[in-house]
Amino acid sequence: VDQKFVIESRDKIFNNVYTKEKKYEDIFNGLVFCVKEFYDSIGIQKPMVYLSGGIDSSVVACIVAEAFNHSDIVFVSSPTEDNGEVTKNNAQLLANNLQIHLHWVSMQKAYEGFIADYKNAFSEEPSPRTRSAYQAIGRTPQSIGVAHKFGSCANVGCSNQTENILGFSSLNDVANT
Repeated sequence: VDQKFVIESRDKIFNNVYTKEKKYEDIFNGLVFCVKEFYDSIGIQKPMVYLSGGIDSSVVACIVAEAFNHSDIVFVSSPTEDNGEVTKNNAQLLANNLQIHLHWVSMQKAYEGFIADYKNAFSEEPSPRTRSAYQAIGRTPQSIGVAHKFGSCANVGCSNQTENILGFSSLNDVANT
């Protein structure tokens, strides 16, 4: 290998310093490309995002909005009593800003069933971690129903790393990205 070529190539790479804006733009564009390519490879043209109003689902929603025709995107929010007004308002505001309809499908009754069954079995309130897991798990049957409603639709998982490590997310959140 020509050492001069290696040194010149290395210098060209390292001397090309990214601005923060350019770096983040390239990362964003790479994520858009990967999501679009993945969905193209499995033959599904309708992504579904469960939009909670938190950071992880908001970032995913922006990536999806860039990668797909807005008419093909399905946004769903499924709040429970444990979701605050701020995050619910954030979800709606983001959907409005992206000009994509947000479908509100409450899972409160199913969630109440999970909580009641836990209390009956253990005579105590479930921990916040368990409550969070119930919310994540509740999205699985909901996403199946939404996929049937809109046809050929697949969930773009939004579980963040902390949720994964602490066990808050369901297989649906992790496996359907």
